[in-house]
Amino acid sequence: MGRVRQVAVTVSGFAGILVIWQYGARFTRLPAYILPVPTVIAARFWQTLAIQAHHLGVTAMTTMIGTQSSSVRLLRTACMNTSSRNRER
Repeated sequence: MGRVRQVAVTVSGFAGILVIWQYGARFTRLPAYILPVPTVIAARFWQTLAIQAHHLGVTAMTTMIGTQSSSVRLLRTACMNTSSRNRER
């Protein structure tokens, strides 16, 4: 029961923040480019989901290539350092 209550408190707290944000942004009458309401953000996110997924894939691939490249360089440097004749004993 404790776990269910914890999840319920977290979800209701998040929902409360979104409600305060939604109506607070309208109440303050700040321009949308300064404080957009969450419903507009969610709609725009949904409209651009395909392009975001594409860019997420490109970013993930770039990250993996960079990680592999640096790992190869690190391994090569470690092998060179351990097999060097000038290393201290």
